Amino acid sequence: MRLTKVLLTILVIFGINLPSFAQSDDNLIVTPEQPVQGENIQIKYRPVEGLKTSKQVNGVIYLYNNYRWTAGDLQLKRENGVWISTYPLPKDCGFFALKFEGDSLSDVGSGGSYARFVYEADGQKAQGAYIGWGLIRSPGYGHLIPGYTTESISDTATYFWINQEITYHQKEAAPLFAYEYCLALKKSKMSDAESKIGRCLKYLQNNPTERNLLSEEAIYRNVLEQNQKADSVHQINMEKYPSGALNRFASYRKALNEKDMATQNKLMRKFLVEFPKKPADERFNDDNVISYDNIYFSLLFSEVFKKNYNALYEYLPKLSLGGLVNVYYKIITIPHNRKALSDDFLYPYADSLVKQILKEKNDKPFQYRFLSPKEWNRKFEKMLTQEVLLTHVSLLRNSGHISEALSYAERAQKVLNYTVAGLNEDLCYLLEQEGKQGELDSVLRKSMYHNQVTPYLIDLLKKNYVAKKGSAAGFDAYMRSLKKTESAGEISERILKDKRRGKMPAWELVDANGKKISSKDLLGKTYVLDFWASWCVPCKASFPGMKLAVERYRNKSDVALFFVNTEEYLPTYKEAAKKFITEKNYPFHILFDNKVAGAKVNDELFSKVCKEFKISGIPQKVFVDKKGNVQFISVGYKGSPSELADDISELIEATKKAAAK
Repeated sequence: MRLTKVLLTILVIFGINLPSFAQSDDNLIVTPEQPVQGENIQIKYRPVEGLKTSKQVNGVIYLYNNYRWTAGDLQLKRENGVWISTYPLPKDCGFFALKFEGDSLSDVGSGGSYARFVYEADGQKAQGAYIGWGLIRSPGYGHLIPGYTTESISDTATYFWINQEITYHQKEAAPLFAYEYCLALKKSKMSDAESKIGRCLKYLQNNPTERNLLSEEAIYRNVLEQNQKADSVHQINMEKYPSGALNRFASYRKALNEKDMATQNKLMRKFLVEFPKKPADERFNDDNVISYDNIYFSLLFSEVFKKNYNALYEYLPKLSLGGLVNVYYKIITIPHNRKALSDDFLYPYADSLVKQILKEKNDKPFQYRFLSPKEWNRKFEKMLTQEVLLTHVSLLRNSGHISEALSYAERAQKVLNYTVAGLNEDLCYLLEQEGKQGELDSVLRKSMYHNQVTPYLIDLLKKNYVAKKGSAAGFDAYMRSLKKTESAGEISERILKDKRRGKMPAWELVDANGKKISSKDLLGKTYVLDFWASWCVPCKASFPGMKLAVERYRNKSDVALFFVNTEEYLPTYKEAAKKFITEKNYPFHILFDNKVAGAKVNDELFSKVCKEFKISGIPQKVFVDKKGNVQFISVGYKGSPSELADDISELIEATKKAAAK
């Protein structure tokens, strides 16, 4: 790369190194050496050590087009250990940076060595080249690429590259980067910073566009810390641009902060009329936390509160992708999980939401602008699956939409790969309904391999086994053979996460039959206390797995499992707990936690355990050895009944061994 003597002198004065991409990198060669706007480049990447064994290396190109970042995918093919791709540069591209990824490693080079200036056809650096190279390495200026970490530069160097951009592309760059220019001047503590900032302000004042007024205010407020002048510019901006960004922000905050619901709804509707949503406002809205979705949520949920679910159809085309996902959770997932509304009632609204969500895939949200198309596709499918489809498949199954449910279940499995027991059950049920026995057998085996099966799936597996073998003999061994083998070290590592040591507080509780049971009665036995509450969704979700565990130890006289109903606030909690356990046919020995005089909930023993072992949350399982010592405490539920049953068994056996030492 050629530089004039003047520029070289400036670089030396500022202590700025030449861009490291002036020469070919050992791992990366880009041709031509001076990439040209609108023309193809060839990329040759020799993998770093951690990527040499990867079967597939993926590449992303970050493009700085007309001062906006976007991302593209490289179609890499391997030839003699080198990954090669050709990519057409956009006609407005000024700078680009490359990233290469394998299974667990991301490589962006060192010192910006995977970045390149882009040139115009006449050999001059293109618009965006200087400032892209400067800001990509400048923390604190708001222009970094998320996850693209490279060595940062000094504020003096940042100023140099911004100044170069404004010098060569003043008309385009000055209005956009006046604030960053002044901020770099201040941070670099240059002797002439004050006069240069003054000239910049004069430039903005001579052309008082809305953007320039915003920059002027920011410079006065954040760079010069002259709030009075900043307030004056702020007022001028609001008066000069009544439909502008500052009035939009003020109207939004006024509506959001209003306490009276009726008045708030009026203000919100007024806001939407006066400040319709525009793509051009995305950056300001994002920087200032102006969310149109919040307005839509408030208006929509005020209607849903009045049982007017049809109001959803008014807001469907207006909501962003994130807004649609949030609405699905609030309006569909919560009532579905709580069984507050029937799935037949929810179906038309859920169906409309999902169809609109799928449409939004083609309109990548502003906050995901740094994702390439392939990265965005993975992000979207993961979001869709985890936030929507797990509920949607269950809802479709329950409402009789079998083929539709099957299609979505198979789509979700491409993301989750049989690692979620609930989805595995739904998929197996749907395949059974469709008579797809071969696919059903395959899903059962894959589910069992990941230890993500429910009692229903175990019954299906057993049914198929008996049909082939003629009896259930050897079924348990067959089921164990399907599971992924864990090493002793992996099992030990998992168990140690729940390790606790200490004396179990003495206790005496009453069971569902009115019989008193105490810790003294259980000396000589290994026992488990599973603390749960009727309002606790994960507690109830864990019970199918706990049923499997109880059945495993049903004939073991030296082990006991108890289910301690705790933290209940309703006066009829005992009747409710007994009714629930009976209706679900769970073979559980229920105990009721004691209620201290004056307390709002029955949590005497649970509170003692939490205080003693500095732990909280339910479901909580306490493993006590035959000497009355706590060995393990596990909190929460991961979602797989079979995995939970195995974990309980492993912890019980580990508790026994600990007591024997």
